[in-house]
Amino acid sequence: MDAAALSRSSLRTLLRAVDRYVSRAHGNDAFRTFLLDSFRRGGKPGEKEAPPAAADGSARTAVEYATLLDAVHEHKNLLISYNISTDKYATRKQQLGNVAGSVGLQMPKEYQED
Repeated sequence: MDAAALSRSSLRTLLRAVDRYVSRAHGNDAFRTFLLDSFRRGGKPGEKEAPPAAADGSARTAVEYATLLDAVHEHKNLLISYNISTDKYATRKQQLGNVAGSVGLQMPKEYQED
């Protein structure tokens, strides 16, 4: 695979991961725009084209970062499935709501005194 195809492939992989977990999840496209600008720029700021070794290094870094984003998201889901979280009350309340919803019921609203 040539350097340009490798760079495009790694950029697409990174943008998919960023869209899935960062940009669209929080409604902020700033990080996605930064990544696109840095890939278009090439290497260092002000350079028109980066040397092929720098392009290969940035492509490898992009793939590694996309893998990291996927792994962190899967780890978070695993912790939630094992009921390991800091807020036990909120987790339990969500589980009860899910169980009630699966049998066609709704959880009662909490009474709040004014």
